[in-house]
Amino acid sequence: MIDRRAVLLGSLAGLATGAKANQENLIMRRTPVPGEDTRWYQMSQNGPWNPYEEPFVVPFQSTRLMVHAPRGLKSGRLVVFSHGALTDPQVYRPILQHWASHGFVVVAPVHDDSIFQRGLLARRAEVRGGASWDVDRVLNDALAWDGRCEACRLPLEHVDLIAKVVGMEVNIDRPIVIGHEFGAYVVQILLGAKVEADMGRPMKFSDPRWYAGLMLSPQGVGIMGLNEDSWQDVTRPFMLVQPGLDSDFTGQSPAQRIDPFTRSAPNNKHLAWFPEARRNLPIGPRAGARLAEVTQFEDFRAVTTAFLYAYANYDEQTFSLIASDWPERATLGRVKVSYR
Repeated sequence: MIDRRAVLLGSLAGLATGAKANQENLIMRRTPVPGEDTRWYQMSQNGPWNPYEEPFVVPFQSTRLMVHAPRGLKSGRLVVFSHGALTDPQVYRPILQHWASHGFVVVAPVHDDSIFQRGLLARRAEVRGGASWDVDRVLNDALAWDGRCEACRLPLEHVDLIAKVVGMEVNIDRPIVIGHEFGAYVVQILLGAKVEADMGRPMKFSDPRWYAGLMLSPQGVGIMGLNEDSWQDVTRPFMLVQPGLDSDFTGQSPAQRIDPFTRSAPNNKHLAWFPEARRNLPIGPRAGARLAEVTQFEDFRAVTTAFLYAYANYDEQTFSLIASDWPERATLGRVKVSYR
């Protein structure tokens, strides 16, 4: 087992620092660059509503729901976000607050494997001393898959309670589920991807209530029960966002990770490829980051927010844009897209 402790804790510390440093950015919008695409700029910057500074916490026996909501709206559409393995929703605070600023009620369950909840149970003692992270145990446990799916279903089943807590209607006509890494795996199986557990036992976690999904650095063929036929019944819309320089515990290359896009049923499938971006793309840049990283995160905010407008809001104009080469034109090639 590879020793993950120093790498993981150092990574989380940096990610948390980046999240904290980005909080102030939620209040302001930068000045548009001359010639910048107006619609792309609008999607990349904070929306017309200020989100509450801190998320609401809705506790359940099995988990807690962190709810990011906009101020001043009577109704907002539901978005559910599933975090990566051994992380936490607060690591993703900048992007969750950004979506909330555009009028969405973003609910993020704190999964069992959260580093700030019970993720430390994934550690194992080494014979020579010290500890390592048994990431395989976290990622390949069918009970963990089911537990994450159940946590993501809670907002749909308790929408009235969430609405009461945030003081506004939560619209579930077209709910969107979003996930990063392990969370993206949850998105895949909730949208209908079939997987095999131990001993080749087929499993299906599909939930027809989800209208569409956003997969951020998902998994491809060969791991976590996924095979060449896993996505043939995935007919619902989704966008797959993949950094070109991504790497994580699974060892899969960025090219392998786009299997859900290439192997799923066609129609309303979007791919957004960030050639120069790394694993922390959904987290946001750290304080003092290079301009290129700041720009990448703005592009990430724009393309994901556009997807939410197109599918959750059923905005036909925005749908036409994201189904075209608009993201490539608007970013001068910083984002490569495909549609099928």
